[in-house]
Amino acid sequence: MTHRGRTWSGRVTGALALTAFLAGGPPLYSQQQAPDTFPVPGERLTVSLITAGPGSEVWELFGHNAIWIKDQTTGREIVYDYGRFDFAKPGFLSRFVKGQMWYWMGAAYPRDMISAYISRDRSVWVQELDLPPAARAELLRFLEHNVLEENRYYRYDYYRDNCSTRIRDALDQVVGGAISAQSADTVNGSTWRSLSDRLLAADPLAYTGTKLGLGSPTDRPISRWDEMYVPMRLQEYLRTVQIEGPDGELIPLVRSEEVLYQGSGPAERTEPPGWYLIYLAIGSVWGAVMVWCAGVARRGSRLGRAGLGLVAGAWALVAGLGGSLLLFLWFGTDHLMTRANENVLQLNPLALLLLVVVPLALASDRWRKAAAILAGLVAGGSLLGAAAKILPGFDQANWQVIALAVPINVALWVTVRRLLRHPASTASVAAES
Repeated sequence: MTHRGRTWSGRVTGALALTAFLAGGPPLYSQQQAPDTFPVPGERLTVSLITAGPGSEVWELFGHNAIWIKDQTTGREIVYDYGRFDFAKPGFLSRFVKGQMWYWMGAAYPRDMISAYISRDRSVWVQELDLPPAARAELLRFLEHNVLEENRYYRYDYYRDNCSTRIRDALDQVVGGAISAQSADTVNGSTWRSLSDRLLAADPLAYTGTKLGLGSPTDRPISRWDEMYVPMRLQEYLRTVQIEGPDGELIPLVRSEEVLYQGSGPAERTEPPGWYLIYLAIGSVWGAVMVWCAGVARRGSRLGRAGLGLVAGAWALVAGLGGSLLLFLWFGTDHLMTRANENVLQLNPLALLLLVVVPLALASDRWRKAAAILAGLVAGGSLLGAAAKILPGFDQANWQVIALAVPINVALWVTVRRLLRHPASTASVAAES
């Protein structure tokens, strides 16, 4: 299997993956390149965690990680990682949309993996873990078992079962639950969404896509254990974990840490971006242009009618199709994080009907009332979504979407009312269009 990210179809699928903020990575190595595994006693093994920082592609923004196991006697070594996928596999996109993704784990030579990350200017860290010999041997047996063809595939979930959580769980298993026991505390202000926002800020399109597509479940408080779905958080929190040493005393799990390569990309944000004013400005300008075009169109301007059709029609199409997609993700897929999405009040499927009803209203008075009511429902739903924020339970972090959509939806309602206010004028507009 090959890296597909540079193809047009790969980029399109990668953009869709952004409601899916992937914490894995496409396969870097073919199975023919993967080295054989090696059963050896735990005393001879060195176990390290490799963490790669964010890259430039959308699926690389969350980083990646792998377990590096080396036989100190023979020098033989392997890295094991999870979260592999291939855009070209039949049915990948449809399964992704339905929330039924099957990813897999693999094995590779460490020099190949590290060189690949460095060539993409991604930071690379290595943490040697001070595991007891029995734990090292148990970890190797576990990974060897899972890398077999009949065991390697698993049902992927971008927050709860990805490349990093699989490694977290494997390490936690061999240290008797020490990691989970020491990371159960909730991080103040941290949610699935807030952590994603910090990493997706490098790609405004992906950031906006997750703001639209992810529902209320992504806004619940999460623990340090949950945060380790991000490889860099796993790397960070392992530094604080202590395990029982050979004499029964507590010792740090991380024996040593080394920066193999420091990428030149910007440092990770400590807080998620807001960009509220940017979204508000876009929505306000779009709405103002819509209202202005409606006024010009009522005076018989062909340019005004063309502009109105473009600006208002584009929003009605985007909002209607977008809202329909949100409902599908909520009720028609296995994605848990796209449920209970308040954005259906901002991207309203009813907007699609305006593309049919408004032209009918311009041509015949009998449709005028229906068009006005329909536009009012779209605007009213949008305003309701904003007003509901004062009520308990409406705590989805979607103020950016509200700032964008409310001005446009209200302007759409004003535009429809202006066009249909005077039958004579609207009839003239309809006749000339």
